[in-house]
Amino acid sequence: MTKRILTLSSIAVAALIVWFAAGHGDAPTPALEADAPVAPNPNEARDLAPVAGADDGDARLASAREVAPVAAGLPEPTIAEAGPVRAFPFRVRVGNMQRVGRERAFVPLVGARVSLGLVFNPFQAGGPVCDTKLELARLDTDAEGRIDVSLEVPEADLPGWVDDPWMYAQLVEPGYAAAAETNKAPNRIDLKPGAGASIAVRVLGPDGGPVDRGEARVFRAGAGHLAGEPVIRMERVGRTGSFGITVPAPGVYDLHVSCERFGARLVREVAFEQNGDPNVVVVRLESGGAIGGRLVDPAGDPIANHRLSCVPAAHADFVERRLPPNVRVPVEAGGGCWGSSATTDEDGRFSFGGLIDGAYHVRAWSDVSGDYGTRLTDLPVETGAGELTLTLALHRLHVRVLDHAGAAIEVYPDQQPHWIPPQGHALYVEECDAEGRVLAPRRHPVERRPTAADGRFVVPVVGGRQYVVGVLSRNRPPVEQRVSISPSAFRTEVALQLAEPQASSPLEVRVVDRDEAGHLQMYRLDVEVVSTDSGRVLQDTRSLKGEWWYFDPFRVEIGPGRYTLRAYRGRSVIASSSAEAPLPPDGLVEREVEVVAGQVTTVELELEPLPGGTPTVSPAAPQDAPR
Repeated sequence: MTKRILTLSSIAVAALIVWFAAGHGDAPTPALEADAPVAPNPNEARDLAPVAGADDGDARLASAREVAPVAAGLPEPTIAEAGPVRAFPFRVRVGNMQRVGRERAFVPLVGARVSLGLVFNPFQAGGPVCDTKLELARLDTDAEGRIDVSLEVPEADLPGWVDDPWMYAQLVEPGYAAAAETNKAPNRIDLKPGAGASIAVRVLGPDGGPVDRGEARVFRAGAGHLAGEPVIRMERVGRTGSFGITVPAPGVYDLHVSCERFGARLVREVAFEQNGDPNVVVVRLESGGAIGGRLVDPAGDPIANHRLSCVPAAHADFVERRLPPNVRVPVEAGGGCWGSSATTDEDGRFSFGGLIDGAYHVRAWSDVSGDYGTRLTDLPVETGAGELTLTLALHRLHVRVLDHAGAAIEVYPDQQPHWIPPQGHALYVEECDAEGRVLAPRRHPVERRPTAADGRFVVPVVGGRQYVVGVLSRNRPPVEQRVSISPSAFRTEVALQLAEPQASSPLEVRVVDRDEAGHLQMYRLDVEVVSTDSGRVLQDTRSLKGEWWYFDPFRVEIGPGRYTLRAYRGRSVIASSSAEAPLPPDGLVEREVEVVAGQVTTVELELEPLPGGTPTVSPAAPQDAPR
């Protein structure tokens, strides 16, 4: 270790001697040419303007003015030459871990050219130099594949975003992909050289500014990007609209760029080369096509707050979430960024903007299948075809919750047994049988239940089935109502009215668990508060924050009324003494209880004893600990 440190110190001293001998010790930063050459074609390679008086092997301090703008119309950075300076220490290592004999060792890439600079966002490190990416210097790696240098830049020349910038290093050595990595000072940046070819992309909107929230995809040259052609490479378009993209081998490819609100553009025959500097491609997007209309049910009533998806006709039978990633529908085919604008308003109107011109199908979300499985258009619809009227046979339950005076009351739209909402009231809708008992008392899916303008909750249901609609409250008795959905009625109105608020009525449940010998057990116990009428689980031990110990009472704030309590040993901790599968929840006990307003209701439940004196979970725990 000492020998290595001495060797590095000797190299550093020798480098300083050469630096001062060459006349750089007190020499000011050389003046730079103001008019750097601009590549006439933005898809051509671009080189830095040389710094006067500096050899290729010398460390250089380059300003942003050395770098040509990537396209006409972009602001050209300007840098002054006076005033205080700011130092940026770069520690870069270039190479790969490879197997040498029986061991893996780091193999450096010696003499490789690396671009060093500052970038606003790490995702744009591989993109072109622009107003949010400043290139400071280009240096070659030493015999150990390293670059250790501190670059000084006048503070007056730095843009406002360089408060705590990301420092980037990008490999610009011919014959390699233009790999780029970022880090914060003084951390080291590791570059891994690899095969492949790269380009630098800048995506601009109609106003010439950068666009965000999109994707760039590379296809075979001449391939149709909407016909299920596999994607060779995909990159996200970040906030600054700049990024780099690398393909496995040099060649000519098609580049498809799509962004929210601005549609898409297919750039044909883009050259990916291993020329050191990646070719710069500037893509300018316009507004794109649009498809819009109104969604109604068979009775002609508008369907509000329903999610829709717009799909290219080539994917007429697709289900979005089941498509493999390499043939996934581009983002502009989802009405923006995966359907963000494809939700109907109160009048049932919808609009898909930013579409690439072509033919599409419109699909509707189905709560039954859990995807966009309902196609609304029999024939493909062309962009700009005018307003559509689409019909969806959707049964909906419109629920209104009123207080004791008949006024609308704030209610959380999706009651879960492991959480008590801050509103104090929560709605639940569950499918039930003919007797009004819920079919899946513990299913409780997290559903999106939008609220209409008048306070109604709109819940998609299935015609010909029955449902229990209820409200659980902290300080009012629970309310439940059984509703039958007629196959011919696409809109069913339900109103639930709560009683007057009452005093707090805490419920405490203590559970006793003993074996046949009378010893207390330390198994994890589950307690549930169940609706006596429907069997729906309303609260359970998961509603407590943190761990619930067996000797603590289960306490919950719940409205007065009649409930059923269930207690049993947790499934995860009960195991048989043989090699058989774990036992199901054991020792189940149920009891009905009346919770009285203004009083603390305390209930003690004793589980069925475990046979054979089954040992406790923790042998070191006291057998008869006080509860």
